[in-house]
Amino acid sequence: MEQQRVLAERMAGAGWRVPALLATMPDAPDFYFDSICQVRVDRWSRGRVCCSATPATAGRRWPVSAPA
Repeated sequence: MEQQRVLAERMAGAGWRVPALLATMPDAPDFYFDSICQVRVDRWSRGRVCCSATPATAGRRWPVSAPA
């Protein structure tokens, strides 16, 4: 799959658990690949705002655990 090849090339040499993840990627029955965007605006609102997530998790689409 072209997306897996691109991902493997970009992440090669990243260290930590990346080599193990890349090795299992071709056999994953639920492989999902998508882009994530960032929107920058001068002002998000006028008035009160409620934040439902921290900035550290704003770009994540699934829960991520801290390394053991």
